[in-house]
Amino acid sequence: MQELTLLPESPPYIRGVINLRGKLISVLDLSLWFGREEIVLGDRIAVIVVETGDETNVNHLGIMVENVSEIVDISAANVESAPDMMAHAE
Repeated sequence: MQELTLLPESPPYIRGVINLRGKLISVLDLSLWFGREEIVLGDRIAVIVVETGDETNVNHLGIMVENVSEIVDISAANVESAPDMMAHAE
């Protein structure tokens, strides 16, 4: 895994940013996001880069995980909108 650059005053679940091919990508610790223990950095930790948006507005987010079991490519046509109750989730 690339070295993380820490971001001052960011929420604890944002572990920092990485530089991926010239783009700064925020890295989220999915374990902290769900209220669990912080992921301990090591050889088996992976950062999955998720791309969202459309052709004019592409966003990238790195998600730090402890284990990857499968990699799939899902087209936007196969993704459902989030429920209304998630519209204001932080």
